[in-house]
Amino acid sequence: GIQVAPLSPLEQAGITQAGQTGVGAGTVTSGIGSLQTGMQDPNISGFFNPYQSYVTDEINRQAAIGQNRLSAEAIGAGAFGGGREGVQRAEMERARLAQVGQAQAQGFQTALGAAQTQRQQQLAGGQALGQLGAQQQAMSLADINAQIQAGGLQRGVGQQALEAQRQTELQRAYEPYQRVE
Repeated sequence: GIQVAPLSPLEQAGITQAGQTGVGAGTVTSGIGSLQTGMQDPNISGFFNPYQSYVTDEINRQAAIGQNRLSAEAIGAGAFGGGREGVQRAEMERARLAQVGQAQAQGFQTALGAAQTQRQQQLAGGQALGQLGAQQQAMSLADINAQIQAGGLQRGVGQQALEAQRQTELQRAYEPYQRVE
């Protein structure tokens, strides 16, 4: 009978590998998760300086010292509780509130900047992971194609050996007839 060479081991391995889906899927999934996290509004509370309250406390302490000094000067001048003292107290309070606001605004801007930097890093990392997943898939496909091509070469050689064997058997079978001829 005429025989056909079976699939070579490399072809079989390539076919088996081609049947396994999801190469790079874990990397792509990680990238998607990182992108989703990066696309959310940043939670800046984790980036606030934990020592900000000490700055505010020091501003308030300095303002209290100034208020006490102002009161002492007003008592020394015999103007305690006067209109001029009230204006000075109000001006000192305005300055205190301005300093507290400025310190808090600066702390907020620093925290916001850090949160935005982290967000950009997460987005960039997610994109990079997605690209790596695609590269893993492309490399896997290239490996499969190389295995199938090499296996095809092996099967071709095996088929030629079977064909040579068949031709030899045919020649042996016809050899007595050729001798008689």
